[in-house]
Amino acid sequence: MSLFIPLQRIFKLIYFLWINLFNYLLLYPLLGILQREKIFDIHFLNFGYVEDDEEENKKNSQSNSPSKLVQSVGNFPKGVEGDALRAHCLLYEKTLEQCPLYESLNGLQLLEVGCGPGGGLNWIKVAHPEIGPLYGLDRHPPPSDSLPLGVNVISGRAEKLPFADCSFDILLNVESSHCYGEGEKAFFHEVSRVLKKGGYLCWTDIRTSKGAPFWIKIFGNNFRKVFAPNREKLENGEHLYMIGCWEKI
Repeated sequence: MSLFIPLQRIFKLIYFLWINLFNYLLLYPLLGILQREKIFDIHFLNFGYVEDDEEENKKNSQSNSPSKLVQSVGNFPKGVEGDALRAHCLLYEKTLEQCPLYESLNGLQLLEVGCGPGGGLNWIKVAHPEIGPLYGLDRHPPPSDSLPLGVNVISGRAEKLPFADCSFDILLNVESSHCYGEGEKAFFHEVSRVLKKGGYLCWTDIRTSKGAPFWIKIFGNNFRKVFAPNREKLENGEHLYMIGCWEKI
């Protein structure tokens, strides 16, 4: 027997324990307690998105006729804390921007699965006040008094969404699905179920560079890929930051 096979199994076991024991059972519950008890003010759990020089120059050139993305960025909080939050907010905005409905969100219902501390939902409400009711789901949701009016967050699992069929226009999933393990396939089937016809999944996550995620194949005719995932290699060249948008048809 090759030594590679036992080592591969060991690495898979370590990864399983890291995701299911450390993240789910220790880290995320602890962060939830710290937030509820107001011991530590947490807004985001994502790595964030930083514009490169080309994007920055393009944004500046649009100052006379700003795009919706540029206008939204104008809502960033000011000061030191605002600078710290900017990258996290921009990741949400870049992900949502992939959606063809981005220029007209009036009255649309959006669900974020894996909303964490709720910072992304707060940001969307501020940057896009025209949007309809916002919903969030997380295993350890933030306290309701930390959310603005019109934002509703409940406790639940991504693999079994507690919503009726065809409920949402947009489903947002930011740096979360890699934590679902074996339940990831069930999550994407649930996405197809709760989205309205013509609704969109806006997704971003970190993946290894060894090919596209396997779950793209499970959508069949339920989803059409309308934007190929934009890929940025991380410094070590082993992982990719991926952003994608799919339409339910």
